[in-house]
Amino acid sequence: MRSQKDSILLIDDNEENKSELHEILSDTYTVIDVNNITEALTKLENHSHKISMILLDLMISNMEGFTFLSELQKREAIMNIPVIVITSEYSELKEEEALQLGAYDIISKPFQPAIIRRRIENTIQSLKTAAVINLIERDALTGLYSMNFFTEKVTEVLQTCANEKYLVIFANISRFKLVNELFGRTEGDELLRFIGKTMIEMIGEHELCGHAGADNFFLFMKQECYSEAILRAIVDRLNNYPIPINIVMRFGVYTLDDITMPIDKIFDRAKLAVDTFDGNYDSYICYYDDSIRQKLLREQMITNAMKAAITEKQFIVFYQPKFDLITESVIGAEALVRWIHPEYGFLSPGEFIPIFEKNGFISELDYYVWECVCQKIATWIETGHEVIPISVNVSRVDLYNPKLPKLLYELVQRYKIPIQYLHLEITESAYTDNAKQMIEIVNEIRRYGFVIEMDDFGTGYSSLNMLSDLPIEILKLDMSFLRNNVGRSSGRSVIKFIINLAKWLGLFVVAEGVETQDQALFLKNMGCDYAQGYYYSKPVAEVDFEKLLLETRINVPN
Repeated sequence: MRSQKDSILLIDDNEENKSELHEILSDTYTVIDVNNITEALTKLENHSHKISMILLDLMISNMEGFTFLSELQKREAIMNIPVIVITSEYSELKEEEALQLGAYDIISKPFQPAIIRRRIENTIQSLKTAAVINLIERDALTGLYSMNFFTEKVTEVLQTCANEKYLVIFANISRFKLVNELFGRTEGDELLRFIGKTMIEMIGEHELCGHAGADNFFLFMKQECYSEAILRAIVDRLNNYPIPINIVMRFGVYTLDDITMPIDKIFDRAKLAVDTFDGNYDSYICYYDDSIRQKLLREQMITNAMKAAITEKQFIVFYQPKFDLITESVIGAEALVRWIHPEYGFLSPGEFIPIFEKNGFISELDYYVWECVCQKIATWIETGHEVIPISVNVSRVDLYNPKLPKLLYELVQRYKIPIQYLHLEITESAYTDNAKQMIEIVNEIRRYGFVIEMDDFGTGYSSLNMLSDLPIEILKLDMSFLRNNVGRSSGRSVIKFIINLAKWLGLFVVAEGVETQDQALFLKNMGCDYAQGYYYSKPVAEVDFEKLLLETRINVPN
């Protein structure tokens, strides 16, 4: 009998690359190709057991390859599938980052068939060898089943005892990294060993306990054997663990209603239950229910609809005016995206933006908004309309694209608009993620002539010293920072200090989220330059925004 070929998932939107790799590999392997990371993740979730390795174009859709690598590490069921990344140009920094994010190997163009085949063969063989080793029954640290063996045992039970009712429990420790940081790795290992021993004693030898790495554990038991008292007993033991820190363990419980469901999805549902905890430390058990399922279905609906939404222009740009606090005239606006779905109506940005940030689609949406704004500014210029600066958001995902500065510059050149009319808002937290890299790329953007605004200042943890290192011209005070501090004398002093510091550094200051006349008057007295918020105007459609412009005298600062 002819042996079945190993399957390779090829993630690439370059037809020339795909054709060449098919020619090199198809005799030996089954090559499955997809055009974007969304398709890839869906394929992996549904067919992970059939895929031996992944070939990933690092530059797919403007650097979404890095997003894919990050996302892969969050998904336990598929995180161990090896990835070889493809690069078209040598960059030590990019290759280092890819390896840090879990890439197994790197191949560069032009392709060398013999070397590619050998590297893929070595990678797949290493995976198979590791799989055999990982089937060792017990985890050496905790004494619980290794995750691979635990999975095999659960699968076996579900196949042989289909008439029983079972549940899966996922458990982890809130802020376990803090234990390692405060007391050292050895103490952290001792805690994990203690948890393993406790679980074996409390659950009993007839149920299954698995260690999924770090502070992550799985339990599998008959529904009739389960009680919250068992989990409470584990928590009580942990409360008495001899370490001067509160050990908080959370349990996500999923009752199997379909034993034919893929095992990785069963485990994911128990993990998702843990993810729904809202920070209430009086509660430690959360059950997977239909609301979580509905949330997942909603997220899937949004993911499935996002491509068509761009094509069909379901995304609409609204404008929130910025007002001069002295003259109360409109001096600019922030472009904000809204989604009007033909079936589901208005979808909140708070719902779809986090999903797009997670799956990498945010870069495509950002570009769509940038282009809409450039088109609008160009129209104003052509028709002799008053022109004011419009600020657009640049997500942290965008900032990992080394081509971003050129991409933005080519956009304003194409629409023939003065570069100073397109302001770029970059959130404060983006700088704290990777300050050095962010500052480098923002400096390059600034050299093209763009005006940079730091958005959401006051929500992150960057030091005030960073303001002197960043090439920004406008500082935006976050609305929550404003709301939480205006009412307190110490808070007012902090705001005044920040405004004075910004002025000393030659920055304009915009306060966002201004909701009352008292807040506006306070900011004006503090020397703040501009403000936006519901006190002045909510975000409005472009027709209403243009009407507003006609009603005010516009004074744009040089």
